[in-house]
Amino acid sequence: MTIAIFDDLGENFYRCHRGYIVNLGYITEYGKDGISLANGETIYLSRRKYKGSFC
Repeated sequence: MTIAIFDDLGENFYRCHRGYIVNLGYITEYGKDGISLANGETIYLSRRKYKGSFC
């Protein structure tokens, strides 16, 4: 995915890792190990992204 496409998604999306873009509306928990989503899945969170807060 190119940066231009990511920019077109809008403010409700967050790139938490090179391979993941997450809709902020579906995040239920945020921690050092990852982001938990409303559907029960956990998405890996890069260390660099964890150090910077997005919520």
